[in-house]
Amino acid sequence: HGGKYNNLKINLKLRIFGDYCNLSCYMCYPLNSTARRKELIEIQEPEDVWEMDQQHAVNTKQFNKLKKHIYEHSELINDLQILGGEPLQSKRLYEFLLEYPNNDPTILIQTNLTKLGMGGYHIDNLFEKFNIYLQVSLEHFGAKQNWIRYNSNYNTIEKNIIKYKKHISNFHVTISILNVDDLFDIEEYYKNKFNLEMVNYALQSPKMLSIRNHPNKSSLYKKYKNTKFENIFVELNKDPYDINSLKNYLKKLSIKRGNYKELWPSLI
Repeated sequence: HGGKYNNLKINLKLRIFGDYCNLSCYMCYPLNSTARRKELIEIQEPEDVWEMDQQHAVNTKQFNKLKKHIYEHSELINDLQILGGEPLQSKRLYEFLLEYPNNDPTILIQTNLTKLGMGGYHIDNLFEKFNIYLQVSLEHFGAKQNWIRYNSNYNTIEKNIIKYKKHISNFHVTISILNVDDLFDIEEYYKNKFNLEMVNYALQSPKMLSIRNHPNKSSLYKKYKNTKFENIFVELNKDPYDINSLKNYLKKLSIKRGNYKELWPSLI
């Protein structure tokens, strides 16, 4: 192609820093969270539903090979998007970035913003080298946030949002049966309190947590028609799936998290 692509740079998405996560989000697959795997085993959830046999962790040999390759081609990289697990709880992440051969790329880290360092490293070390943006994963606020994202401490998250506000690009919400009724409230809360923009994705799997199982779909159609959230209608239009599995699952989670019916009394 001659010189046509001489100045072309790529945006690279990396999920190579391990599956360790300090939270157990009720909708998360265990291949992305060690805490999640532990909880699902404890409550004896069906292995096939949660794809417990799926393991995509990168071992040390594979990681070092990937790191070497990325370093060797670092001049071609414009942006690095970092996914987890919880990246800020990964020693690999800090070593990878602090040893990175230049400080050219913009770094986007998807984080739960609860714990900001480990093993002598801290997110502040990264700010000294790179232009870093954070995308904060949130499903709600207050008690509902803490229930959905178990082990989360919302007060800590708020403090960290305030401290690192200038580095936060937006917050991401996975829309599921436990927060779909409150999307306007969630958006307004973070907009008014922190001036944060919301991006979202309608969960499709596991099916039992999808909004397809909502007991009053007509209310959702009415609420979100001709709004930015009508993109959820594709998922909402699908047939309900095994409501009993959903009910049993929420009951099992309630043993540690507290009774879900106290927060969602009209759900099921």
